[in-house]
Amino acid sequence: MFVAEYLQQARQIANEVLCGSGRSVVLCVGNESADIDSVVCSVVFSYLASIRDGTDVIPVINTTERKFRARKDVCYVLERVGASSEVFVFVGEVEHMKQGKVPVVLVDHNEAEGLWCGEQFDVVGVIDHRADSGLYRGASPRIIQADVRSCCTLLASYFSGLLTAETADLLLCGIVHDSNGLSSVCGEEEKTGEMLLGILGKDREEYIACVLQKTRGQKLELCLEDEIEYDQKQWTVCGAKYSITVLPGGLEDMDGRHGKARLVEEISRWMEKEKHFLYCLTFCSPNTQARECVCVCADKEAVGLLAGEIKKVSYCDTVSAFEKNGFYWAHLVYGWELGRKKLQPIVKSVVGFVSSHSQID
Repeated sequence: MFVAEYLQQARQIANEVLCGSGRSVVLCVGNESADIDSVVCSVVFSYLASIRDGTDVIPVINTTERKFRARKDVCYVLERVGASSEVFVFVGEVEHMKQGKVPVVLVDHNEAEGLWCGEQFDVVGVIDHRADSGLYRGASPRIIQADVRSCCTLLASYFSGLLTAETADLLLCGIVHDSNGLSSVCGEEEKTGEMLLGILGKDREEYIACVLQKTRGQKLELCLEDEIEYDQKQWTVCGAKYSITVLPGGLEDMDGRHGKARLVEEISRWMEKEKHFLYCLTFCSPNTQARECVCVCADKEAVGLLAGEIKKVSYCDTVSAFEKNGFYWAHLVYGWELGRKKLQPIVKSVVGFVSSHSQID
């Protein structure tokens, strides 16, 4: 059975469960950003685990269908195996599943959030490449390894004896995208990339160039509000909410689409609505050697601290800074190596420090 056929079958099974068939299923869900890494891992795990174990494992996309359709990079990767958004189960559907305790496997995150924290769901498996939260000690599998750039690397190792050309292609797309073309990866990830290239019989440079062009060269066709939440991950520390959004292209591209004045007004409105303390709008263009970030915060000290903390691990230039609508804004440029995974703990430390001292004061 090919991946596209399996996804159609999984959709049909999900429909039966939603209608109260009583059929037992396992759900596999990635994180709320629904990026390439998360969606590919959810699809590949569900597909290969179903074949290996003879169980019904259904991939769930942890966002809305509208936002998912806007992820042209993810849609491109899935189209490589003939899959389309029509066959997927989205997060809003699963709360209506008429099944007892629903087993859930988390991929590309290791701490359930939102709907998945409910009593209806039981986390039975975890595969992730972030810092270990220490939860779900009895889960099987429980694979958490923070030194790899992509969760796809861990799935490739876990299912190494079962990989097909289709699953190898999906996983390699995820690894290439997350590692910016297998650059600065650990030895294990390099070997995994070579193993997958061997299965596919592809030339390394040609494959990488094609995938990066298609996944990072996609033009966004979104309203501004959706761009603000595009590929976004949120956290809370000391009661303060903060988030990091990753957009393809650069700030100049976004200004061209919407205009700076409207961008400032919409982000300000969104910050107030979502009760955010700090928001980082980061940009990821494969044609540059640096990253851009628009940092918006309710506290002036936090903006300066963030730039200072980034300078401890990379260069960091403050292109501009200003105050507007009760928020402090800074346009930062820093090293390409500082992606979201490395930026997040820096932002967390700044938000935690400023928030805790504000509470003391």
